[in-house]
Amino acid sequence: MIGAHFNVGEATVNRWVARFRSTGSLEPLPHGQGPDSIVDEKGLSVLCALIDEQRDVTRNELAQAYLEQTGVSLSVATVEDTQEALKKPYRGLLRITARLIRQAEQACLCAREQLGILKKGAREKALRQVEYLERMTPRARQVVKQTRARVFRGITDSPKKIISLFEPYAQILRRRKPH
Repeated sequence: MIGAHFNVGEATVNRWVARFRSTGSLEPLPHGQGPDSIVDEKGLSVLCALIDEQRDVTRNELAQAYLEQTGVSLSVATVEDTQEALKKPYRGLLRITARLIRQAEQACLCAREQLGILKKGAREKALRQVEYLERMTPRARQVVKQTRARVFRGITDSPKKIISLFEPYAQILRRRKPH
């Protein structure tokens, strides 16, 4: 039952219980995946800025530009590993967001089925909330879609790009650039 709540298997729950009994804590264990990266926090900022400046730059060119700015030489493999590490949090966030969207859609269906048993005032309030959620979920799906395209495939010009969930008609005004 606990495993289902956290979306993990029984073996994982058993390991958590065993860890708590032996250490008194549920804190994650320290990572043991080899040496720390040569790219520190400051280096990540530099690398991100370089990527943002030139979207179509090769990893070899990124390594060269990084060397010029920091004096630290990176292999192409290290640049690739760092780029992948930067994408990892997005994968988790997008997975959670997609799950929330599905749950919101399911909640709308369930709520619509239950509207008939509510009194008029409560029904009107509930209906407004359901309609609001039904307007927001397609927008949220579009944001997930454009985020996947931008982060994982480097596509920055998404059709029907949404800048704000709450003002879907909003557009970016670029200064000193042709529109």
